[in-house]
Amino acid sequence: MTETVAGGSFTTASGVLVNANGIALEAESDDLTTIRGIEKKRATELNSIGISTFQELIDADADGLVFDMDVSKRTVANWQKAAQKCL
Repeated sequence: MTETVAGGSFTTASGVLVNANGIALEAESDDLTTIRGIEKKRATELNSIGISTFQELIDADADGLVFDMDVSKRTVANWQKAAQKCL
């Protein structure tokens, strides 16, 4: 999808917003605390490992999240399922 906005053309590729030169732009974040089991501290932890949107949570490697967040696979599966419902 391509959007033209003041200052140039911006293209989304694989969920990443980039400018016409291919430079990634910072995407808006979602409120991950709307997902049951993700309180503010957990959301901050997710943000620190590069997950700030529902789509990033869905796309994240479940085993990596289990390791990085010290949670069960079931918890990660529940978070990812809930994130899908938020889209």
